[in-house]
Amino acid sequence: MIKIGIFCWVQMAMIFLFAGTSSTNAAEPQRPGGNSPSEALTNLLPSSQEVSPWTLVPNSTTFALQPGELEKVYGKSVGFFRDWKVVSAVAARYRHADIEAAITTAWISSPREALLLYSHQRQAARLMAKVTSLQIGQDAYWYEREGKLYAAAVRETLFASAELSTAGPVAKSALPLFLSAMIRNVPQGPMPFTLWVKDQLVRIDTPLVSDEGVAIPIKPVFDYLGYNSLWITKTLEAVFYRLPLQETPATPGAGGTSAKLPAMVKVKIHDRRGFSDDQPFDLEVAPFTFNGATYCSPDLFEKALSMKVRWDPTTRRLELGG
Repeated sequence: MIKIGIFCWVQMAMIFLFAGTSSTNAAEPQRPGGNSPSEALTNLLPSSQEVSPWTLVPNSTTFALQPGELEKVYGKSVGFFRDWKVVSAVAARYRHADIEAAITTAWISSPREALLLYSHQRQAARLMAKVTSLQIGQDAYWYEREGKLYAAAVRETLFASAELSTAGPVAKSALPLFLSAMIRNVPQGPMPFTLWVKDQLVRIDTPLVSDEGVAIPIKPVFDYLGYNSLWITKTLEAVFYRLPLQETPATPGAGGTSAKLPAMVKVKIHDRRGFSDDQPFDLEVAPFTFNGATYCSPDLFEKALSMKVRWDPTTRRLELGG
């Protein structure tokens, strides 16, 4: 009878969560938003007060502040989550008695992408073998498989998942608590990122901002400056070039004087050495790929194109060339 009662209570709580609402208590702590990406990710984890009597396992928290670090959280599944435009993620383990709960929360590039990832995983749960007690709603689901309890939830730009080491009554009774806590504290969106090239606003997708700085997809900037582009798969090189008949506009140099844009710029994935008209330069961060685009730190434009670079982390404004 106790087991049946707990199971019914879990179902009722899940229905309540599926409806898009969650019970709130004025005494619950309101955790502040973080001033840095690492603090913001920490604040996405359930607090000990929210999931009491469960407690955070010491030294179990793992951060991925940018796509290049997602393997720390997702291991061999990293490629899958990169494809679904996960920008950053955090994972931790909680314990109560002899039961552990592994929690992972991903920060997705947009609410639409987060919902698509949730929908994909929800459908996968439907088709998975050895799944029992599957409960599915619009923004949360859970199921039992081989003696463990699995769940996921989505809200705005967050996709959270949980794995509990047992599917017993205690784990089932804690599940709604974890699901609600995992997505309750949706981060307030930071100031929108803006890129200004020669005093003109240039729109780009998915800039990557971390505690150390910013990386941007570089092709839109070269496109704006009138370059053609070529990707060499064999050598993992991105080449940007201007044809001889193309006009080469003057660009403010680092010292305030005008400098002609080079005819060709080459960078290579995972290699800090680049070339501007065959003159070598070294980047602070090696170029990398994310969602099929080549990303680089803004010093590329200073070293390859002699453009002034100004990055304001407070306003999230990046200025090139002026």
